[in-house]
Amino acid sequence: WIEDRPNDLKYWHGIGFAKHSESNNPRVLAKEYAIHEVSSQIKINISSELDILTSDINGSIDNVITSVMNSRVNLLLPELEFIDSYSDDIGVYFYVRLNKDSYYKSIERLRTNAKEIALNYLVQSDRKFGKGSLVLIQKAWQEIFPFNDEPIEVQYKNQKHNLFLLIRKKQEEFANRILINANLKKSPIRTIIDRNNILHIKVTDQNTGQMLDGIPIEIIHNNKKATLFSDKKGAIEYDIGSIYKKLISQILFSIDYAKIFDDLKETKNLLTHLKDFGSFKITAVPSRVIISSKEKNLNKLMTSPVLEPIIKEMLSDYVEFVNNKPDFYINIDA
Repeated sequence: WIEDRPNDLKYWHGIGFAKHSESNNPRVLAKEYAIHEVSSQIKINISSELDILTSDINGSIDNVITSVMNSRVNLLLPELEFIDSYSDDIGVYFYVRLNKDSYYKSIERLRTNAKEIALNYLVQSDRKFGKGSLVLIQKAWQEIFPFNDEPIEVQYKNQKHNLFLLIRKKQEEFANRILINANLKKSPIRTIIDRNNILHIKVTDQNTGQMLDGIPIEIIHNNKKATLFSDKKGAIEYDIGSIYKKLISQILFSIDYAKIFDDLKETKNLLTHLKDFGSFKITAVPSRVIISSKEKNLNKLMTSPVLEPIIKEMLSDYVEFVNNKPDFYINIDA
């Protein structure tokens, strides 16, 4: 089977070869190559569903087909026949084959099971909206993904739907349904004197106005990231801390999908376009200060103070020096 390749048309044949120098376990690598050769021979129909996916997975139909096939081959491993392996001084050969009739029967059985499971997840996700809805609709997507080469028709809410398109629509609907609002009790913030600057975030269902608990919100502030979960009232409190310098900055926030899904690896490409950041502008204005200086030299009041101008220069980025209505005083007695 190495020199005279098998040609039985009832099977797809895969022969993999790995050099001893390629891997610590060339037999396993040769087996992987053989499985890949089998999968590359299986025809995937280019349907409208796969065309839609090209915008999600690196914009290439080849990448989409590869992703679908990889998911499908994992499901079909029990159907593969590992016929033989052979080792020589150079490397290891591995022979795998897949019965075509067995493949088509298995695909049909797996597709039917996936359809039922995915539809059940979808129905559950719609019952009560919340964090669990995002998890369930993603599970539905993972079930149906290996079979997206052909349309799967289902009955949902007394209407016929393409299951793949319905799940995609629900994914976007659920992600966009979560509304994140933020506000500060003190705005603008005054430098130095304003303490306990808490950003109050509310997470709600945009459709019903209901508060959503357990939603992880990623907050980006001053190039640092933090994820906080909404409480039973849909509330999150983020302490900005005291601000000492006048500034205008942005706090960004969004749903942290990595804290929702067990395996973000399979979903990050699909959710990239949903991860729009909200933002909140923070304005810190300088506190108003009156400075009073009594500087003496040899017990005589100086007409040209030494410390006052130095202090004013040092604090020019932090406060505003005024003649009336101050927030606080600086008194110098030297």
